[in-house]
Amino acid sequence: MRDRPRSLLILVCVFAALLISSCGTWKSLTTRDDKPKEPKADKPLPLAQFASEANIRVLWRRNIGRGIGRKFIDLSPVIEEGVIYAADAYGFVASIDHASGRFQWMSRIGRPRSKGFMNVMDRSDPAFVTGGLGVGANMIYVGTARGEVVALAASDGEERWRVVLTSEILAPPIASRDAVYAQTSDGNLFALSLEDGSQKWVFHSQNPLVTLRGTSTPVFNSGIVYAGFANGVLSAIDSTTGELLWEQTVSLPTGTSDLERMVDVDGKPLVEQGVVVASTHQGMTTAIRRSDGQPLWQVEVASTRALQSGYGLVFAVTDDDEVVGIEQRDGTIAWRQEGLLRRQLTDPLAFSNYIFVGDMQGFVHVIAQSDGRFIARRRVDGAAIQPTMAHEDGVVYVQSKGGRLIALELDRSS
Repeated sequence: MRDRPRSLLILVCVFAALLISSCGTWKSLTTRDDKPKEPKADKPLPLAQFASEANIRVLWRRNIGRGIGRKFIDLSPVIEEGVIYAADAYGFVASIDHASGRFQWMSRIGRPRSKGFMNVMDRSDPAFVTGGLGVGANMIYVGTARGEVVALAASDGEERWRVVLTSEILAPPIASRDAVYAQTSDGNLFALSLEDGSQKWVFHSQNPLVTLRGTSTPVFNSGIVYAGFANGVLSAIDSTTGELLWEQTVSLPTGTSDLERMVDVDGKPLVEQGVVVASTHQGMTTAIRRSDGQPLWQVEVASTRALQSGYGLVFAVTDDDEVVGIEQRDGTIAWRQEGLLRRQLTDPLAFSNYIFVGDMQGFVHVIAQSDGRFIARRRVDGAAIQPTMAHEDGVVYVQSKGGRLIALELDRSS
């Protein structure tokens, strides 16, 4: 009997606590807050309204195999002499007529294994084509998570050769008249014979302890291969011998932790006339003189996307998905377009007077090169757009992560 008052007191306290809590909840549900809510820092910025100056027309769509899957894989189409080449993440490769969208041939470079290879993010997803497509010397080159470079004949998709390198290949191989160049995720750059894929030379760089998942696409120009690495260095390498001609730090690491000090050169460098321009993650965009590797200017624009140019400007998509126009002569910022922040934009594609970018929700945006204003916008797919678009004769080709290849045209007649 003595315990009853104590038990009753406990019940009263519990009831009072619940009543106070429910009052707070009811107040939060019923109190009106007229203040506009700011988007969360990690959420994509809502799309702003603008006066459209053109329309994006869809010319045709085609499904490419099984798409990209659940892994973090970048696969984009390439175009050569009026033919588009595209692949899915499971070994399907196709040749497509650029005008009609009709398949010319379809090939397969391998079969998915029952479990994912190398435990790349999702072992339940057996996707293995990771390096995208390269084209040159009448062949198509495919890189894989298994460290393979596979060469197919551009005419019919027949396999010509296959080699295994030291690590997975996360960027498209590129070709010159003498060799094909492939960069591996462990920091190596290989030159392979066009005839049989045999190794001509290999250039080694040292990877830091922590890097982004990705590698820069090398660029061949006038007998030199320009390659960016995870240590923030851009190297100029003799394409015949593999000898280092010069190297330059694009951006120095800052911060105390390994994550803060990541300055990977992941985007494709821009090589034009006497200058090469490269960007790093969490770092800088730097213009470097091609003759001797000396820096010409540097601007605080961090990017892991490829760079493009037009009308005396360099165009970059920053780590935060800001589109920036940079004066090519001195690195001055000409304009910034902040209307697409955190929308996981693609590489910029610059042609005519426009810049095309795609985003994580399947939108394609067209921006003016002169001042960065919006020209047009259209949602072309329900899935994210793959990083690199192709362009020829006024038509833009995009591939979505859902596996659709889409031909687009900008119409300014209306």
